[in-house]
Amino acid sequence: MIINNETLMPLIIESLNEGKLTSFKVKGQSMWPFYKDGKTSVYLKKSTYKKNDVVLFKYKGSYYLHRIKKINQHLVVCRGDGSLYKEFPNKSDIYGKVVFYEHNNKKKEEASITHQFIVCFYGLIPFKKLLFRVFK
Repeated sequence: MIINNETLMPLIIESLNEGKLTSFKVKGQSMWPFYKDGKTSVYLKKSTYKKNDVVLFKYKGSYYLHRIKKINQHLVVCRGDGSLYKEFPNKSDIYGKVVFYEHNNKKKEEASITHQFIVCFYGLIPFKKLLFRVFK
């Protein structure tokens, strides 16, 4: 069943605010290659967050599930792994972070050393913009 974001996200946020582990299948290509449209389930929890965490937030009226690229006391910069555009959400508009995800019945921890290494390495790939165009 597909539910639009305007209906689903308030329910997700309510569940996160109650301290529950909450999950949904991702929609879209903005977190490619780690999350795949309609195939990857993410599991979120209300928590503190830091650079490289994948967080659910609202920005300019839309909901996003993107990775934090920079964070300090005044600024949060987020971008999807498969996106060229950045978002600048307020800290108060970040609702939770992905603690693990599943794809093809394989569970992957976001905080694992191996996964963090892969994420950092992927972020350093030169010509990433060209790769997006070729493989999307």
